[in-house]
Amino acid sequence: MNAKRLCRHIRVYFWWPTIAITLFAAEISFSGETAVLSAAGAANPKSESESALKAQEMELKKVELVLTFLGSLVTIGTLMFGVRQYFKAEQWKRTEFLAKEMKDFASDPIVQNVQAMIDWSPRRVNLFLRTDLKRHEWPVVTRALQVTALLPHTLLAKEGGSDEEASDPASDPERREPSPTASDDADDKRIESLDWRCKAKFSLREARIRDCYDRFLDGLERFGGYLASDLVKRQDLDAYLKYWIDDIADFTKNRDDAAWTCLLFGYIDIYGFTGVQKLFDAYNYDIRVPGPLFDEQAKMIAETGHELAARVRAECVKRKPAPKRANHGAQENPTE
Repeated sequence: MNAKRLCRHIRVYFWWPTIAITLFAAEISFSGETAVLSAAGAANPKSESESALKAQEMELKKVELVLTFLGSLVTIGTLMFGVRQYFKAEQWKRTEFLAKEMKDFASDPIVQNVQAMIDWSPRRVNLFLRTDLKRHEWPVVTRALQVTALLPHTLLAKEGGSDEEASDPASDPERREPSPTASDDADDKRIESLDWRCKAKFSLREARIRDCYDRFLDGLERFGGYLASDLVKRQDLDAYLKYWIDDIADFTKNRDDAAWTCLLFGYIDIYGFTGVQKLFDAYNYDIRVPGPLFDEQAKMIAETGHELAARVRAECVKRKPAPKRANHGAQENPTE
């Protein structure tokens, strides 16, 4: 409950009812005493002086009541001011906390790489954070490369089946870190075909892309937890995350982008980033698999891609716990 709502509740449920009850009780009390004094004075003229004294006492009581009433109003006003100041201080602390968290998140070079990969492709990305390379020497990352990198490890060929890197990448040409002067053309032709059925393991670039997405999704998972625990509000996150959430979840008719979206949704679902899913829920995007956004994007993929989306969907369904079914069978009659 924010400060404005709490102060409004104090006014509605405490302040104004207190004022009304106090004034009503005072009116009844003074009206009754005035009537009694008037009747006594009419019946006994000698008691007129006593009635005058009592009338003066009543006036003093009225003044005392008004002062008490005004003191109560000041107390309630002070309480409301204190509540407002408390909530302002808490809001400032939350703002500082979130700003620091977002600064750490956005300044992470790995997160910056993922944001670059999300934004558009193909694009050169410093995947390995090498300081000895110039921008034009960075590896080219395409949507197709991201699609193969985000494959569930269970869809690799039987001789693979793991998303771990090889113990000795240098001994494997496919997993060896590309030379700064090497051309990316051969690798681009291989990945553009999306020939995932015979894929036995992830290349070094693909494994690195998976690591980068893990770091990015871990950050979103953390922010989703903050949101679920009411530590921050969705509006607090808009300036930092809304662009990226919209960019990921918005519907696209581009085949490569649609395939990437389906694989990313499947990656989030299969590897248990439930906080990320709840974060997207706050922005009215249901990215679960199966789900409406996934199914719509799957329709946009070409024949080969659509089969891949169906396999990813099946893997996600396989990992979900089976729903509990009620026992509709007839119970045994112990008397029979």
